Formats: sequence, C-alpha cells, structure tokens
Amino acid sequence: MGGFLADLKLTELDKFKKNIRAWKADKGEKDKSFVKSYAKDRKDLTRVLKLTQKGSFKEALEYLEDLDTIVRDEVPRAVYNFLYDRYHQ
Repeated sequence: MGGFLADLKLTELDKFKKNIRAWKADKGEKDKSFVKSYAKDRKDLTRVLKLTQKGSFKEALEYLEDLDTIVRDEVPRAVYNFLYDRYHQ
C-alpha cells in the first residue's frame, strides 16, 4: 500500500483491524442493548478505518473524535497521529 498512506505503517492499519475484530461483547452476554452497543462501536471503528484508507482524513478524524473515549482508544496512537497531522497541514 503506497500513495497517501505511505507514511502510515501497514502494521498500524493491521493493528487497527485486529482491534476492531476483537471489539465485541463477551460470549454469553445476556444484555441485548450491551451487545448492540458493541456492534455499533465496531461499525463506527470500521467507518474510521475505511475513511482513512480512501484518503478522507478530515472526515475520519472528525468522526473519530465524536466517538466515546473507550471506543476511540481502540484506534492505534500512530493512526490517530497520522489523521491529526493530515488534518492540520
């Protein structure tokens, strides 16, 4: 992967993808609203990833900054810094 993502190591995007896959409610969770909340969070994180991959850095950062802190913390620091730096250029 090159181009506009050349400065962002592929390993950081892989780490982000791994974090998204791991972000889910525990098996056997009985509270349906809790399970739905985790599913929405995964969808939101996936949106940030896809926006980043297509080069929509401003939109990705703005969307990311609207997420709850606990969800936002699933984004690797290098990815956040990459988006922040592109947004403020």
